[in-house]
Amino acid sequence: MKTTDEKNDKDKEYRLLKKKGKYQRRKTVINKTLIQRVKYLKESKKLFIINIKKLTRVSCPTIYKVLKEYLSYVSNRLVKLEETNEPK
Repeated sequence: MKTTDEKNDKDKEYRLLKKKGKYQRRKTVINKTLIQRVKYLKESKKLFIINIKKLTRVSCPTIYKVLKEYLSYVSNRLVKLEETNEPK
């Protein structure tokens, strides 16, 4: 189990690296190909998330993130948000 001093040392090291611009984040698996594939499987093939997960070999949270952030799906029932011109 790590002590408080070890945690503080890690925090200091992280802040120092970040300040110098040397800290690099984890690379994302989301790219144009994955976005297109998820869009095709969801809209054309009408597949469920679990089936898309198996075909793309990407985790469910990643697929939800693609649908929500890149393809404008609403998280409630994963339906695409339709824009309307009606005043609210």
